[in-house]
Amino acid sequence: MFKKLIRRDHHISHRIASSSRRPQKLFVVISLLAIPEITFSLSGLYIIVGVATTNLSLRDAGLFALGTLCVGSITKLLVRRVRPDTTYVQSMRTHTFSFPSGHSTGSMVVYGSFAWVIASELPLLLGTLTLLTAGVYIFLVGVSRVYLGAHYVSDVIAGWLLGAAGLLLYILSGN
Repeated sequence: MFKKLIRRDHHISHRIASSSRRPQKLFVVISLLAIPEITFSLSGLYIIVGVATTNLSLRDAGLFALGTLCVGSITKLLVRRVRPDTTYVQSMRTHTFSFPSGHSTGSMVVYGSFAWVIASELPLLLGTLTLLTAGVYIFLVGVSRVYLGAHYVSDVIAGWLLGAAGLLLYILSGN
């Protein structure tokens, strides 16, 4: 059963990655904003700005994001799933493992927690729009990773779930 699930995952991922290439540049840009260097840096920036301004909510967003990103990185090293064999993967400047998607994890916890911080300070309508905008971006990051051929669908779903767990822990911590 597990092998059948993996074959299905590979088949779906391959079909998405081999579809029309027209929006490829858009998906590259969307992915670029969620590279680990940016999400780790933003987490650190949240911590620094949060401490400097005594904004404990922002500080905690950075701490939870950083912790979640570290869990994702460790999970990659433990699972050691090889990325899809695609032209995009071959052209990547750094080669890491595939599971879970660091872009999906990072976009969920880093941009999700920041949207939560911002939304909590805005009127209901603007706060809701902020959260929806973040949600659309997070979704597009995951889609971009499969579309570009960098990940399997299950890598992205696992990344979203890990990021959502970190985000939920942050929210439940009282922020």
